[in-house]
Amino acid sequence: MAPLIDESNAVNGELSTDDFHLFAFLRSLSIVKNVYYPVEVATYLQAMSKASKIGLLDQFAV
Repeated sequence: MAPLIDESNAVNGELSTDDFHLFAFLRSLSIVKNVYYPVEVATYLQAMSKASKIGLLDQFAV
């Protein structure tokens, strides 16, 4: 997935509905303990979380 992320603030280089879907999917994975994200994916996830003001679920991971 990392090669598909063009920029940390938009998966295709420009904010689009793809970002809403991808962020929702990645956020749902954040509830799983010890999930490994490549650097590009982790950076994207953090940037989208901050931009949307929607926290990740890492603190509840099981």
